[in-house]
Amino acid sequence: MQENWYILFTLATKQNQLCNIIRNQGLNAFIPAMEYYRRDIKDIAVKPMFPGYVFVRTDMAQEEFDFMLNKLGDRKEGLIKQLKEEGTPAMREEEIDFF
Repeated sequence: MQENWYILFTLATKQNQLCNIIRNQGLNAFIPAMEYYRRDIKDIAVKPMFPGYVFVRTDMAQEEFDFMLNKLGDRKEGLIKQLKEEGTPAMREEEIDFF
């Protein structure tokens, strides 16, 4: 079965919370991060590469994933929308290869 990647656009202040909720559903949810040098603390810090976005890898089809999101109800607080085109996952094969 093919693995699909989904992208959720969230409030930046809620992206970690939503990521954890989706992980609790047994899915591989993550927030890509990068290290950078902070001059004010003279040390390396970590920040999201794409603030406000949660990435999900799963073998769920689009309809099944949409149903799971709807089933979360109020627990998906902070979710603005799922990035997708009519019934297909947001990420194409070449974009998945990038990650």
